[in-house]
Amino acid sequence: MKKGLRFFLKKPKNYQEGPLPVYLRITVDGKREELTAGRTCEPENWNQSTGMMKGNRQEVRTFNQLLDSLQHKLYEIHRRLTDTEEPITARLMRDALTGKGTIKRTIVGVFSDHNMKLEALVGTECASGTAERYRTSLKHTIGFIQWKYRVDDLDLKKINHEFIMEYDFHLRSVRRCGNNSTVKYLKNFNKIIRIALASGWIEKNPLCKLQGKS
Repeated sequence: MKKGLRFFLKKPKNYQEGPLPVYLRITVDGKREELTAGRTCEPENWNQSTGMMKGNRQEVRTFNQLLDSLQHKLYEIHRRLTDTEEPITARLMRDALTGKGTIKRTIVGVFSDHNMKLEALVGTECASGTAERYRTSLKHTIGFIQWKYRVDDLDLKKINHEFIMEYDFHLRSVRRCGNNSTVKYLKNFNKIIRIALASGWIEKNPLCKLQGKS
């Protein structure tokens, strides 16, 4: 299967001057779908060959990191579709990215998306130490899932109280984390769960019974 992703500036009809909207083109087996990236850029500041904004200023780096985040989301969507053996089309990938698709949400997928956004804010709204802690938390989460379930990811709906208790045990025994570190990793994990709750992807917080203990 041939596939590709490309960011480009799209000129509206009767365009004369000013910033242009950035679009993302998804191509799978010669079929294309386009969607807005939600950003604009002056034509003279756009690098057509790289599909990114020119320059090294902080606002340019943040702009380009947001485009990288979109691209990363599509890679994650492609991986999840591959894992579930669903047919991969440009339209399905576009719909999954915009929330119109029925693709399953996974804990590692949501965690990775959260971390990508956090990385883009380092230096402005997020400390590098915070991003590092979430990177470590994601690594421990993936390690636990591989250790316990022999897979690389799990559907969000399978994250229940038993999962949390086993994860708590894994951190304390296999990873040999102290109580304070274990509590911190579970709090980081809880933030991902709160994102899932707020987005309507799950209905209950599996950590609610553990919060009193922590």
